[in-house]
Amino acid sequence: MALSFFAAYAFEQYRQGRFKTEEEAFLFMRKSGITQGDIIDFDFCEYPLYLQYEIMTSSGVFPSCYISTLDVLGMDAKTRKRNIAITKERIDSAAKLDIAEFMIAPFGFTVSSSEEFKQVQNNLIESLAELAEYGKKADVKISIENHSSSWRPDAKMKDVLYILDAVSDVSYIFDTGNFFCIGENAKEAYELLKDKIYKVHLKDWKYDPFGDLERENLPRFKECELGKGEVPLNELFKSLKFDNFNGDIVIETNPSWEEFDHSVKFAKEFL
Repeated sequence: MALSFFAAYAFEQYRQGRFKTEEEAFLFMRKSGITQGDIIDFDFCEYPLYLQYEIMTSSGVFPSCYISTLDVLGMDAKTRKRNIAITKERIDSAAKLDIAEFMIAPFGFTVSSSEEFKQVQNNLIESLAELAEYGKKADVKISIENHSSSWRPDAKMKDVLYILDAVSDVSYIFDTGNFFCIGENAKEAYELLKDKIYKVHLKDWKYDPFGDLERENLPRFKECELGKGEVPLNELFKSLKFDNFNGDIVIETNPSWEEFDHSVKFAKEFL
């Protein structure tokens, strides 16, 4: 079991002027007890894979997961085919750097009807099956998480279970905060999905009239330090301990670095 973090947030803190260099941001993470970082593709992060890897490893933080946001499930077959081919190239790149996990987190698609919902869900299952088989050959684990918009086919707990049952070779990352975003109870989701969980993304939200998010008819809310929001993290930790969970924990929160210290301490209590 290890404590990990989203590398993109460290790069963002550097761009905001809180650190003089990118390496300094990662050294801060390392001194906080973080040994691993999840890399997000440069479509999202603006830093290419090789540069993220170089900066992180020089700071003593090892990339443990590559997160790809390419659309591999949308309605346009040509786009899917092209993006699956690019995704395979990225899996190969991850393998060359000994990054053992590759998370499929597709964006850039839309769903406008229940028929399209079912179609893109089937598209996702087909794409995941193909990519999981490819990942086996490269010795790279393919994973997915639950997302934070209920119109997606990989957001609600019952839909996540349906996908995981359909593609047994795909690992599941339980995101604590994303169920809150769609009005589902994270503890109930855990009980339904606990036998599938390979890793946990820790995220917390609190209601705030000036918050930057408003979804599923909930009051406005915003990100906050772990343990200070509405997500039942303490209950989830108790359940994870009871069930002898030994996977990695990823802090997925981007507050100020002062608040980050609190979140690291909170996560370490579980470790």
